Amino acid sequence: MTKQSEVQVERMVRLGHRIMNKHLAARIKGKKYYMSFSFSRKLIWFRIAKCATRTIDELLSESGYVYGGLQNYFPSIYKNWLKFTFIRNPLDRFKSCYKERVSSNTPFISKYNKNRRKGSYFPEMSVNEFINFIDSQNINSPKTDEHIRSQVSMIDLDNIDFIGTLDNFERDIAKILEIKSIPRINKSKNLIITLTESQKNILETIYKKDFDLYNKCKE
Repeated sequence: MTKQSEVQVERMVRLGHRIMNKHLAARIKGKKYYMSFSFSRKLIWFRIAKCATRTIDELLSESGYVYGGLQNYFPSIYKNWLKFTFIRNPLDRFKSCYKERVSSNTPFISKYNKNRRKGSYFPEMSVNEFINFIDSQNINSPKTDEHIRSQVSMIDLDNIDFIGTLDNFERDIAKILEIKSIPRINKSKNLIITLTESQKNILETIYKKDFDLYNKCKE
């Protein structure tokens, strides 16, 4: 198949998937997740922000790959596909999010800026202020920013086949993709964040279900 033909096939796959999802969503209200699809490999990846998303996206990028956004999910359609995701220690995920979204002065969404501080995220937030902001949000809602949403709310736990952890990323992604060389594309900025025991305890309460899942999967 020529390069031009591959591009045309991929465009048709993307268009067909959007039409199918829209057609079904109009008739059946399914749960919504951030999902990517590899039609060539028959894989569904439930994306969780701050969990090696750039690396996995690069590894899956090939003909028949659809990145996808927040969309309805109907398990019966994909029952013969392999559904997978990667999770992370919630404390490490929090620190990575704080580094990127607060200390680097790049807000979650453009409307959250230093001139709109009440009830919102803003670049100069301290760690405690950021924790308080997260605690004020519904971390299980699709309307909440995906970077601070709970990890368990972004996975169809009833229909997931494989949950890998970032601690064992190379080993776990190799199982899914059957490859050996794993490039890590997105690396955290060189900023050390030390959490106090009190801050850890608060985050462990907020993300209790994430900790439960993480501790179970890392065993």
